[in-house]
This record gives sequence, C-alpha cells and structure tokens, in this order.
Amino acid sequence: QPPHKRSMPPKEPPQPSQAQMQSAMNDMQHVAMAIQPSPSDPNAEVPLEKIILACASAPGMLASIPEEHPSKTDAVEEAFEKAGVKLDWINTEGISKKNAILLYWKLHRQQGDYKKIDDDLDTPTQQHASACLQITMKLMMQAQMLLPHQGWVAATVGIARASALFANQLWSHEDKEALDIMEEVLKGEGLRAPKLRLEAKCSSKKVAQSAKVTLKVTLHRDHHGFNGKKPPQPADPSGNYEAYWMYV
Repeated sequence: QPPHKRSMPPKEPPQPSQAQMQSAMNDMQHVAMAIQPSPSDPNAEVPLEKIILACASAPGMLASIPEEHPSKTDAVEEAFEKAGVKLDWINTEGISKKNAILLYWKLHRQQGDYKKIDDDLDTPTQQHASACLQITMKLMMQAQMLLPHQGWVAATVGIARASALFANQLWSHEDKEALDIMEEVLKGEGLRAPKLRLEAKCSSKKVAQSAKVTLKVTLHRDHHGFNGKKPPQPADPSGNYEAYWMYV
C-alpha cells in the first residue's frame, strides 16, 4: 500500500509587479485617449479600425514586438488590394503599421480566398500576427473592465464588439459568411447558435439626478439543447458553456 498523499492547498496566483501594473496603466491610458468620445458627439460609434490602431500602437505592443521584426506584410497587403479592401485608414508607420495590418488580417484570414494566403505566410509573419492578437486580447479584457467606469457608452460597446471579433478571429457581426463560420465552430463544439432577447425595466420613469433606482434586467436564452447526443465538455473550468457581459 503506498503511503497516503496529503493534498496541498492550491497556490495563490503570483501578484503583478509594480512594473507590470504600470505597464498596464500606460496601455489603458493610451487606448482610452485614442477612443475617447468627442464632446460634440459623445455617442458616435467607435469604428473597429480606430480600436485596431489604438492596440497596434499601444506601449506594451511596441515593447513586445521590436521594430526590426523580420515579418513581411507584402502578401497580406496585396491580397487586400486585390479584394478592393482599402488600408488608407492606417495612418502610422514602422512596426505600428505592421501591427495594424496583421491585426486586420487576423480578423479576415478565414474570409473567402484569404485562407490559402494565410497558410502560405512565412513563420516570422505568422508569429508576429499571433503575438499582435494575443496582446490585443489582453488589452481588450483590460479595457472592458476600465471603460464602463468612464461612462463612455459608445466606446464601451465598441470595445466589447471588437473583443468578440478578435476572440473568434472574424471580421463582422453581420456578414453571412462570418456568421456561417461561427455557427460551424459552435456546431463542432457541440453547441448551438445563440438566440437571445434582453429586457430591462426601471423602478421609476422619472428619476432625479444622482438618485438610486432599481433596474431589473432579464436575458432570455431562447436556444437550448446541444448538437449531439451528449452535452459537450465545457471549455470553462467552472462548467459554463456561455458567458455574457452586462453594462448598465
């Protein structure tokens, strides 16, 4: 009989250093300054391209990817040009421009004939694009926590929409080809495409400034069941199949 092994308590995750916290603050300040609303039109939609430029030139991105990185964006730019996709919104140079092009490519690489070009990209370029995406996803998570506290509704929604596109590497929330790809991904994971309805009710129609109110928010999940005989293994360790952000 082997001796009984005593279970050890789980280790606490390491706390971020002062330098890491300062780096995150610098990144969030940069992103916030880039997408802050205009006083003349505070509810104007924040374009995805503007968010890409903010991430591509963030201090943490520039510190992680050196100016002399051997990646090449010629094939990507040529593919966009042949498809009639304009990149004139990229108003930066050097490594920031490369970052922006490759982030945009990461969103479009599953579209149409781009897949073959993506498979043929050299290793340094693929690594560069993946690094850009990884850093951007970190920035998106941080921004989703910060921006609601600023009261910037359009910027908060813009970041949330962009984050979903980066997470799934898709270019649109509405394009049928993008939706079909997403549905195939869900089907492969044993899940069904979500069908949601949102209701919100306030306790009072007239509210004085700074007064507290009760808000009841109901998210209706109209889709149910799985694609298959058995429920799939959830990717989330907590056992959840779906997760949603709510901004009030």
